[in-house]
Amino acid sequence: MRKPPPKGKPTSVFLQRFGGGATKNVYTLSPEDAERFLRREPVNIEPVDDRRSYCLARTPDFILGCGRIEENRLISEVPRSWSVH
Repeated sequence: MRKPPPKGKPTSVFLQRFGGGATKNVYTLSPEDAERFLRREPVNIEPVDDRRSYCLARTPDFILGCGRIEENRLISEVPRSWSVH
């Protein structure tokens, strides 16, 4: 993590390594939305809570990495070097 909780931001590598057991702030994306997420394009989504927060983005089979919720959109926080063009 970049900073200790509660204000810390989880890195995508941290989430891929340890996020398999996460049960809160987890968004399972369709293949199309996962591709958008990896291209670092916003994905429209229904937030699971009311506040802006970091979350784990995944497909049914893979953890994609860290994202954040802003105004009903999932914004990718994966490193730019991981993005799909």
